[in-house]
Amino acid sequence: IEEAESAWQNFTGDIVSCFWDDLNFRFYLDNQDTEFAFPIKENLLDVGYFLHDIIPVLEQIFTGNKKIILYNSKDIRHRLGLRFSAPFEDVSLIKYLAEGTGNSDSLDYCLDYYGLPAQNKAYGTLRLWQIFRDKMDDAEKKLYTDIERPLSAVLFDMEETGVCIDREVLGEFSVKYSAELKKSVGEEVLTPTRIYVKTVLELLKSYSIKGIAHITGGGFFENIPRLVPDGLCAV
Repeated sequence: IEEAESAWQNFTGDIVSCFWDDLNFRFYLDNQDTEFAFPIKENLLDVGYFLHDIIPVLEQIFTGNKKIILYNSKDIRHRLGLRFSAPFEDVSLIKYLAEGTGNSDSLDYCLDYYGLPAQNKAYGTLRLWQIFRDKMDDAEKKLYTDIERPLSAVLFDMEETGVCIDREVLGEFSVKYSAELKKSVGEEVLTPTRIYVKTVLELLKSYSIKGIAHITGGGFFENIPRLVPDGLCAV
């Protein structure tokens, strides 16, 4: 830990890439060619560190002013249990836009596909960011910067609040609306979500769009305010 803290304090670069799963936390400092790894342990007999042991390192990284490169920033937020303040890039979102595919591919899959070392996941995350970033055109970069990346924080808040389904009411709706829908509500709910990337990209070519809201259960009064910066209002 002392070595990692010293390296961080002496780090003069602008970018740090991180990886975090149930087994370990890793970070790579750009241009230093060193990846630091902290195995996470759950009991005294395990090898590694308790999470509270590495809190000083986490605080320096996630509350500092260096840009953090992550794969699936929402997962990292859940592990931290808080909204971090450092600027960040989400490689899974950039991949989603750059390749026009879903963002469900795992980091291991991407590392293997692009021939990057599986054991150095923090370094690999940085390299994937460089690869996918260079694939995006200007419209895709605008969509990512103005909508997709800010939206990830909103989705984190929604997941932290929790969403549950009333199965009894869902069954009643299924009977009531099945004839109108021509299939059960359950089948309707399980229908794959429509991906709006291509539609939004076409709109961005003609209009200067700063925010898009998906109007769901909260309607206008809950969804629109999420787009509006502090000090402004929607009219």
